[in-house]
Amino acid sequence: MEKPAFISSEKETNPGLDYGLLRAEGVNIIQKLTGAFWTDYNEHDPGVTILELLCYAITDLSYRTQFDIQDHLYNDPEDDTFLKAHSILPCNALTLNDYRKLIFDKVFELKNVWVLPILDDGSSFRGLYKILIDIDPAIKSEEDRLAVSEKTRKVFCDNRNICEDLEQIKILDQIDVGIYADIEVDGIRDLESILAYIYFKVDEYLSPEIRFYSLGELLQEGFTLNEIFNGPLLKHGFIKTSELQPKSNKILISEVIKFIMQVPGVVSVKNLHLKVGDRIFENQIEISEDELPKLLTVLTDAQGNSSIQFFRGAVNYTSIDFNIVKRKLNELQSANKRVYRLSEETISIPLGKKLNVEPYFSIQNQFPLVYGIGQYGLPSSADTKRKAQAKQLKGFLLIYEQILANYLSQLANVKRLFSLKEDLKQTYFYQTLDSVPDVKPLLKERKHEFIDETDLHFSTSLNYYLGLPELVKVKDNYTDRRNRFLDYLLAIHGESYTQYSLSQFNFYFNESEFERHLIQNKTRLLKSLSTINKNRARGFNYLESSVNTDNITGMEAKISILLGLGGSHSDQVSEYKAHSLVDHYNSFGVKLLNDDAEDIEKDTWYKEGAFPDGLNEEYIEEYFDFIDTDEIDITEFSENKRNSLLTQTLPVKSKLIPSEFLKEGITLNNYRLGKYSYGGEESYYIAFKGANNKWHNLGSFVEEKDAIAAVMELISHIKKLNIQSEGLHIIEHILLRPDLKDQNHGILIYDEYRKPVLRSAEQYSFKERDAILKDIRNHLYEFANYSVETTADKDFEVHFKTPDDKYHFISMEADISVEATHEKMERLFRFISDQEEITPFERKIGLYIKNIHTDRIIPEDFFSYRASIILPNWTARFSNKEFRAIIEDTIHENKPANISFNCFWLHPSQMQEFETVYYLWMEELRQQNPDKDLLDEYSYQLSELLMTYNNE
Repeated sequence: MEKPAFISSEKETNPGLDYGLLRAEGVNIIQKLTGAFWTDYNEHDPGVTILELLCYAITDLSYRTQFDIQDHLYNDPEDDTFLKAHSILPCNALTLNDYRKLIFDKVFELKNVWVLPILDDGSSFRGLYKILIDIDPAIKSEEDRLAVSEKTRKVFCDNRNICEDLEQIKILDQIDVGIYADIEVDGIRDLESILAYIYFKVDEYLSPEIRFYSLGELLQEGFTLNEIFNGPLLKHGFIKTSELQPKSNKILISEVIKFIMQVPGVVSVKNLHLKVGDRIFENQIEISEDELPKLLTVLTDAQGNSSIQFFRGAVNYTSIDFNIVKRKLNELQSANKRVYRLSEETISIPLGKKLNVEPYFSIQNQFPLVYGIGQYGLPSSADTKRKAQAKQLKGFLLIYEQILANYLSQLANVKRLFSLKEDLKQTYFYQTLDSVPDVKPLLKERKHEFIDETDLHFSTSLNYYLGLPELVKVKDNYTDRRNRFLDYLLAIHGESYTQYSLSQFNFYFNESEFERHLIQNKTRLLKSLSTINKNRARGFNYLESSVNTDNITGMEAKISILLGLGGSHSDQVSEYKAHSLVDHYNSFGVKLLNDDAEDIEKDTWYKEGAFPDGLNEEYIEEYFDFIDTDEIDITEFSENKRNSLLTQTLPVKSKLIPSEFLKEGITLNNYRLGKYSYGGEESYYIAFKGANNKWHNLGSFVEEKDAIAAVMELISHIKKLNIQSEGLHIIEHILLRPDLKDQNHGILIYDEYRKPVLRSAEQYSFKERDAILKDIRNHLYEFANYSVETTADKDFEVHFKTPDDKYHFISMEADISVEATHEKMERLFRFISDQEEITPFERKIGLYIKNIHTDRIIPEDFFSYRASIILPNWTARFSNKEFRAIIEDTIHENKPANISFNCFWLHPSQMQEFETVYYLWMEELRQQNPDKDLLDEYSYQLSELLMTYNNE
C-alpha cells in the first residue's frame, strides 16, 4: 500500500551534529574504498583516529552554523540587509485622509484640515483638490494666516501624486455658536467638571480636532504593525483613520443632546437650542463649505448666570465657579493635543548576538601526543624518519583543514553575501592555516618559475599566501553568484530586474563593465526599494527646482534604475537625475544633427571628412585594417594628450555630430586604420563607414599608436554622449490646465461614435459652463433647435441654438454638401434624443479648452489623469525599435493604474524646441506668485507641442 505524502511538523535533526552517524557514514565510505585491506576499524587504527577527529570537527562546524539566524545575519545596527517597519510599510499619500494626516502632521498651526476633490457634472479636470483649513485662533494677523496657507500648499506639493494638483486653499471662517439648555444632574459630580466636559464634548462635535496616538497606545489597543504603518509616515505620532471625520454641512440638535447625555453626571437635557448671532435654532443649523462652527464656552448673561442651567429635581444650581470651569476645560483640551516623536518609538529588528565563528582551531591539536603533530610536536630524540612521517601526516591533513577553515570563513561572511554594500568583490571566502602547529615549513613561501608543458611558456607558481586567494578566485564566479544573491533579495520584495533584456541591448559597456553595471543597478534598486515603492505614485514637487536634481516622480526613479539610466561609462553608477537631454552637447562644443538635417550642415561634415587625392574607397578596402585596441594601453596617455588627440578627430574638429554617427560611432568594427603617403608625408588615417556605406576620414596622425588612442577616446566620448542623452521628461497634463476662472472653457456635442460634431461658439469660465450644461440639457432634445447654415465660404454647417438665442453651437467642420450636412444633423439628433437609460447624457457631451494663442480645440480629458513621456530617438539604445518596446512596456508596468501615458520619441531639434519651452514653464511654475499670462502662454505652447506629437 502506497504511503501518503505529508509534511512532518517535527523539526528535523541536524545530521551534522550526530557524531555517531558521521562516524558510521565515514567507516562505510572507507570500507567501500579499502575493502581489500583488513582492519577492525577500532580506535587503534590511525585511519579511524583521523576519521573520528574529522567527524568531531564537522560537529563543531554544525554547532556554529546552528546559531539563530539573526545572530548570523543581523548582529550589527549598521547591517543593511533588512528594512525596518517604518521604512518599508508606509507609503506616500494615496487617499484624501492620507493627505489630511500629512498636512496636519507638518503644519503645527492647524487644528483640522479637510482635502476635497473638485468635481462637476461634466466629469472634467479629475485630480484637482481644494483644501479647507481650520487655523488656531491664536493666529490672528492676515499675514500669518496666509503664511500658514502657503505652508499647507508646500506640504501638498511635496507629497502630491502624479497627475494631481491643488486648485485652492480656503481658510475657514469661524461662526460662533452659543448653547442654551436646562440640564438635570445626579448631584454626585461637581458642576464645574460637568460643565467643562459638556463644553469639551460639544465643541469636539462642532469643530473636531485631530489627535495623535503613541505607538504603544495603538499596540495596546490591538492594532497590527501593518495597520499602524498603513499610509504615510508621520513625524509626530499616529492618527487613527476612523477619527478623521468628513466636514459636516449641518449641526443637528439631536446629536448635541446625544453628546451631552454621554457626560457622566447628566440625567436629562431639556429646552436645548443653539444661537448664532440673533438667530435661534431648535432643529439644525446649515453650515456652508467655507464655515466652521465654534462653540462659545462659559457663556453667561448680564447677571453672570450660565447659558446652561443645572437642576436636580426642582432645585436650580447657580453657584458655579467659572474660573474652575475654564481650567478644567483647558486640561481636557490640552490632553487632546499630545505630540509624540516617532523617532523615539520605531520598531526595531531583533538584534542578534555578535558571533566570532571564523577562528579555526586546528584538529592536529586534538591528536594523541604520540602522533607528534600537535602543539608539543615530537620529542627531541625523534629521528629524521619519524619527523618526516609527522610532516607527511600534517601535510595530508592540511587539505581537510583548509576546507574546514574556509567553511568557517564562509559562515562568518554569510551576512555580507546578503548585504547591499558595494565593497563586496567576492562570494567565496577563505582563511590561511596559521593556527596549525608548526605549519610554516609545509607552506610554499617563494615564487617558482616552471615551463608549462601545454604551451611551453614560462609560468609562475605563487606561494601559499598569494596562491590561495587566486585559487579561491578561480572557483568564485563572482558576477553570476552575486547576481543570483541580488535576484533572491529582489524576489523577497516581489521585484525583478530585466537582466536579459538589458544584456540584449548592451551598446556601451564591455562584458566585465556590463556585469558590474548590472550588479550596481540591482544594488541601487534594492537600496532604493523603500523610497521607490513608497513614492511609486508620487509626482515631483514643482515648487522646487527639478533640473539636475533628484526631484523626480517615484515612477521615473524606478524606471531609470530598471532601464539602467543615470549610469556613466565608468566603474561607478551615479544616481539618475532630471537633466536636459541636449544641453550636454553644447558643453562638449558640438552640435547634434538630425537625420534630416539641412544639406549645408551635412555638406560640412562630408567635406571635412573627405580623404586626400588618391586615397579612395578601393584603397581603403584593400589596405586598411581593423583596429586592435589591445596593442596600446590608453592609461599610458595623459589626460591632456587624450584630449588633444580627440580634438583632431572630425566630430570634434567640425563641431558637428550627425545622429547616425552617434549610433554607429560606438562600434569599433566600423573603423579602419591605414598608412598613406600624401604630399610627401606619411600618416595613419582613420576611416569610418556606417549605414550609408561610405567611408569618411575622421583624422590623420603621424604615429599609429596616436591614431589608435584617438579612436578609443572618440568611441569613449561618443558613448558618454549617448549615455547622457538617455533620459525622459514626464509632463503631467493637469499642470498645463488653464485657470478655472478663464473664459476658455467650452462644450462639445458628440455623435454615436464619440466623435465631436458641434462645439459651443463661445467659451465660459469653469463655473459658468457647469450652469450652462444644466440649462441646455432639455433644449438638446428639441429638433427645432437644430438647423443647417451656410458659411462665408459657401459651405454648410450644423448649428444648434437655444430658443432664447442665449447659447449657440456650430459644426466642428464644414461640409460642401448640403445633403450630407442635413443627414449629419438628423443622425446627430437621433443619437442625442436617445433615452438616457440607453445612452447617458454624459456620453453625449464633452468639454474642451480653447487655446487662446492658436484657437486649437483641446478636449478637456486631455488634462485629466493623463501624462506624456518625452524621450530622445537618437541614441544607440533608444533608436532600436525592440528596446523602445521594452521601455514602453516598463513604463506601462510601473505606471499608476489610473494614469494614461503617451510616449513621444523626438529627434534633436524637436527636443531642443520642447526643452526651451519646458524649462521656461518649469521656472515660472515654481514661483510663489507666478506671472499668470506668462505661465498660461508656456502651458499653451507645451499643450500645442504635445497635441502636435500626438497627431504625427
